[in-house]
Amino acid sequence: MIRPDEFDLRNLLLGSVFLLIVAGLSTLLYLGRISVSLIDIIVSTALTAALIVIYSIQTNLQSDQSELVEDQTEIMQEQHQVQNKQAEVLVGQKKTQDSQTEIMSSQEGIQERQTEILDNQTALMELEYEPEIVIEDCSFTNSQIRVDISNIGRGIAKHLYVHTDVHIGSLAPENRGHDPSTIPENAWHHSEDALFYRDDDGTEYVNGIGSLQRQNSIDTLTNRVAGGSIGSEEVQAFIGTPKVYRYPPGMGATGIRINQLMADLREVGIESVHITFDLIYCNEKTDPTTEDIRVKQITGRAFDLVEYDSLSEFLDMSGPTSGSRQEVIEQISEYPKYPPTNR
Repeated sequence: MIRPDEFDLRNLLLGSVFLLIVAGLSTLLYLGRISVSLIDIIVSTALTAALIVIYSIQTNLQSDQSELVEDQTEIMQEQHQVQNKQAEVLVGQKKTQDSQTEIMSSQEGIQERQTEILDNQTALMELEYEPEIVIEDCSFTNSQIRVDISNIGRGIAKHLYVHTDVHIGSLAPENRGHDPSTIPENAWHHSEDALFYRDDDGTEYVNGIGSLQRQNSIDTLTNRVAGGSIGSEEVQAFIGTPKVYRYPPGMGATGIRINQLMADLREVGIESVHITFDLIYCNEKTDPTTEDIRVKQITGRAFDLVEYDSLSEFLDMSGPTSGSRQEVIEQISEYPKYPPTNR
């Protein structure tokens, strides 16, 4: 391929030769040593040779240009191949990343499954020690309740208490609302959810709990566990005194029995009530926290106060009530002294 500098040098040489020829012919013509016709022949021959040379040069230039275009095409093709290779490499990297992500996702799924299996195993192991209380029978004498229960589970139920849940319908808002300014800070067994009546002078009545004890008072385990306990596959009678709490304004609570509650409500003109008694207890294998509270409904009645004479006649009232036992758990969770810590 002819480079540009070689082409310019060749043109210069050809031009110089042509000028020398012209100068020589002019000198010979002047000296009379050559004729005009010969000069024409020589000039024509020189011009033809120059044209041939120029044509040859142009042909070489076109050939060089074609070679240059071919070289550029090859370079572009190679660049395109390189780009294709780079694209293939990127695709391979993406597939590798996707595979790694899929592997990590599978590992996370395996770990979650293993955790679920461990949780299920733990739950199954805990079931080996879960108590399951069944209320076999209940009765009332004066102000006391007797509950015959059986534990069909494999764990020990402890801290047995009776919870009294009172509801009075058709109360004015001022007789339902809790006024925290009238209750001392150390009122541990008062919670807004447990409030069921507030009289005109500000005295508040709150659902309460009372401990249950085995009828067999010589049981050493009962003496060591507040609220009594019952072992696996055991049947036992428990007795206790249901009660609620009365809060006069600015004063501490007074625990009152159901008979006293009925007298108070009659005095302020209450005509009918709902009362439900629940058994609450904890699992012996777990810490006594409010998250472990269990509730079983013992019995309930809705009745007019004119029908009530004594708790002994409670089961003869009009009929059982229904309601969510979760509400009882929420009320008990506000009592920081239940479950007892003095085990």
